[in-house]
Amino acid sequence: MHDPLITILTPSFNKAKFVGDAIQSVLDQTYKNFEYIIVENSTDSVTKDVVKQYTDKRIVYVDQKFTPSQRKSVYIPARIMNTYYQKAKGEYILFLADDDVLFPDCLKVMVRFFKQHKEAAVCYHDQAIMSIQGKKVSFESLIRGSNKVLTSTTGNPRDMLDGGQIMIKKRILEHTYLLIETDL
Repeated sequence: MHDPLITILTPSFNKAKFVGDAIQSVLDQTYKNFEYIIVENSTDSVTKDVVKQYTDKRIVYVDQKFTPSQRKSVYIPARIMNTYYQKAKGEYILFLADDDVLFPDCLKVMVRFFKQHKEAAVCYHDQAIMSIQGKKVSFESLIRGSNKVLTSTTGNPRDMLDGGQIMIKKRILEHTYLLIETDL
């Protein structure tokens, strides 16, 4: 079996303190067949400097401008994802926030799941919630398990998965999926 290409897509905006960890967690994956699209969206120069220090050939860096009025009328991460998943070369798409990190085997485990469950269109993984105060990082007692979708009674008031937990087959996005870009 071949190792399918994965596209990881990160919109980044003013997260200089965290974006380097997000990028490094992608580069540290044990699964190596990926492209990584990082879309800076009118971010500050400090964040751009952090992102640009990573020169891995699998990283595609995009500097996308948004005006203040666009920021008020459109949910920018959704606009970025809707635009750039179409440019993705990967068979699978993983959305990763600029303040999230992946454990080193994340991609490998998710690809293995798709290989074992060919009928699956979406795969999601456990999520550990971290609290960052100064230099102290602590894991919260809540682990959002991949064996169930949390509901409002189990700690998720909107009954949703965090977008950073989801890998989806690109062909599904091409035929049925767009993220809502405005408030409902």
